[in-house]
Amino acid sequence: PEHFKSGQKWQVCQEQKQCRSGLGRLYIQCVNSNHHIRQQQQERSLRKEEKDRLLQQQTEKAEAIRKAALKEKNEAIYALKKIADEAIYAYPNSIPTFPEEIERSFDVIYTYLAKNSNASILVTGHTDNTIKEDKSSVIGQKRAESFKKALIRKGIPEDKIECASKGNTQPVASNNTKGGRELNNRTELSLKLEDE
Repeated sequence: PEHFKSGQKWQVCQEQKQCRSGLGRLYIQCVNSNHHIRQQQQERSLRKEEKDRLLQQQTEKAEAIRKAALKEKNEAIYALKKIADEAIYAYPNSIPTFPEEIERSFDVIYTYLAKNSNASILVTGHTDNTIKEDKSSVIGQKRAESFKKALIRKGIPEDKIECASKGNTQPVASNNTKGGRELNNRTELSLKLEDE
């Protein structure tokens, strides 16, 4: 009868409400869960962007340091070449002197050696081929030692200077002319780095 039908309708109505309420809660949970996932994804994305930005900054800084170090090295190499080229000798194998205009070249060397503990100067003596090879080696060594004394007088630390001789084995010009022999009787300065 009607009472039963009415009670049955009421029961069905309550079940529908409960069902709708449960679906609502489930929907809210899903929405919250999706929001949480998106939030986590955004946080991970931001962390990655920050990490990439810091890595880029570190890379750029390292590259700037490398370029600066290379520039200083090249300036030191050029300064050494200029010192060797501008040296003035009173007579062959004498201790050379230097014109005032290359004082800045010495400043460059002082600074570079002070900043780079692994750096030193290699002084190499060369000769022409008018004397025998064994004697030319000795003369080349004396030439290098004389130049070392000149550098020490200019304030370069003695422990930062090494000497070597190539004798007449590395000519840069023909020994058949006076001009060529003068070019071959020379002293070269080079930059020496322990880790290279």
